[in-house]
Amino acid sequence: MTTALISKVATAAFDEIIMERLLLKTTEVNTVKNADFLIGLVNDKQEVYRVIGAYTKKQYDNACEELDDYGLDGDESDREANGYNTIFGGTINDDEDDDE
Repeated sequence: MTTALISKVATAAFDEIIMERLLLKTTEVNTVKNADFLIGLVNDKQEVYRVIGAYTKKQYDNACEELDDYGLDGDESDREANGYNTIFGGTINDDEDDDE
């Protein structure tokens, strides 16, 4: 999977955590947007600041599951209008010890 930041848009507080936990190759936005499945990440202002490109359905499903597990909310309601298959945002659950 690949990822790129959208220029001139502030990143979300959880961006560093996402980049540490997901196996993503950083590249240019135009390259990422050629992927078969696109995931957008939004900041506190609900602006898409990062795009993640998945090249298979399995990669897409795994990325969505991981983002959901981190506590982010996915929205597919207006995906055709914005070009993303899903947009995630919210607050990350950074509890490493969820079992306790």
